Amino acid sequence: MKFFLHNSKIKDAEIILLGVPDSSGSKSKRKNEVSKAPDYIRNISNQEEVFDKKKGRKTESSSGVIRKKVHDLGNLKKNTLRRQILGILKSEKIPIVIGGDHSVTTEVMKGVNDCKKNISLVYFDAHPDIRCAEDSYYGSVICDIGKLENFNEKKSIEVGTRAPEREEIENLKSKHMMTITPFDIQEIGIKKVFQKIKRRVGKCKVYLSIDMDVVDPAFAPGVDTPVPGGLSSEEFLYLIKKITGLGLIGMDIVEVSPKHDIQEHTGHLVSRAIAEVIGSL
Repeated sequence: MKFFLHNSKIKDAEIILLGVPDSSGSKSKRKNEVSKAPDYIRNISNQEEVFDKKKGRKTESSSGVIRKKVHDLGNLKKNTLRRQILGILKSEKIPIVIGGDHSVTTEVMKGVNDCKKNISLVYFDAHPDIRCAEDSYYGSVICDIGKLENFNEKKSIEVGTRAPEREEIENLKSKHMMTITPFDIQEIGIKKVFQKIKRRVGKCKVYLSIDMDVVDPAFAPGVDTPVPGGLSSEEFLYLIKKITGLGLIGMDIVEVSPKHDIQEHTGHLVSRAIAEVIGSL
C-alpha cells in the first residue's frame, strides 16, 4: 500500500517518500516493533481526511488539496540510503524518510552531506542522542553526524529535549548545539521558540529529523522510548510547519512502535505531520 498522498510517477515527483523498516541501531526492548512502522503509517494514512478549502468540506482524496507531486518509493534497506538520498537531491526532489529507528538519520545525512550544501539540522527528540562512546551506538546519532564536513553544528538545534544523561549535557556544550526544551516553550511561547529556531538556522539548508518521542506520550504513546512532559500535538505540528518554510532539504520521522500505539493516535499524528510538511512546501 502507498502513502495516501502518492500521486505521481517518480520522474515527475517533487517529493519522494520512502520507508526504512530497520531497527538494527536500537537497543530498546521495543526495537523490533519500529521496523513495522513504515507500512503501519502508510495504512493509517489511507484513513485520513483532508479539508478542501475550495469545496468547503472534508474529503478522503488529496487531489486538488495537496498541490505537490508525491511519489512513494516503497521500502529500502538502510545500507542503500546514502546513494538513494544523494540521487533524490541531485534530481532536485525532497526526500521524506519513515523509519525505523533513529540510526537511519545518519545514513540519510551522509547522502545530504554529499550534496556539498551547508546544512542546519533541526533535531526533534526527547533524548539528545549525543553519547559519543564507541561502545554505545544508540544515542550517538549527533556525534556521528558531527563528523560530516557540511554539517554546521553552530547552526543546528535540538527541540523537545528533556531526558539527557550527564555525558550528553557536557557534549551539547562542547559541540555548541542549541537546545529548546518543552519547558522553554511553556515559558516564552511557541512563536518566540520558532523565532529562535529561525535565527539559529540563518541561511542554511534545513534537514528536519523527528523522533516521535518528542511528543508527549498522551498524544503519541506508540513510540520506542516514551518520556512524559513532551510537546503537545498542536505545538509539534505548528513547529514543523513553520520550519518547513525555512528551506527544507529533507526530513525523516522515526521511532514509532505500532504495537504500543493506542487507538492509532501516534500513527495518525505521523500521517498528519507528513501531510502538513508536504502542504507547507
